[in-house]
Amino acid sequence: MESVLKYTNSLDDPISFILEPWAEEFELLPNQELMLVGTYDQTDAFCHIDHLDDCVVFYAWEHSLVRVYIDGIEKSQTSSSIRF
Repeated sequence: MESVLKYTNSLDDPISFILEPWAEEFELLPNQELMLVGTYDQTDAFCHIDHLDDCVVFYAWEHSLVRVYIDGIEKSQTSSSIRF
């Protein structure tokens, strides 16, 4: 299965976007768009997002491969079999 999630920094200041469980951090400037493309095998997999004052934390789908794009440019490719 594949899911796509888009997030735009609508703040006037940069914000950190943290991808868990890999602890990868990306800085998003004002008006930048981050897109996550998650590929996973489980039909019941889910993700979770926490929006804090100074960052956004995204907890990826279990056993997933997640590609990160900022303004359409791929920034990272991470895979894990960590359960959370």
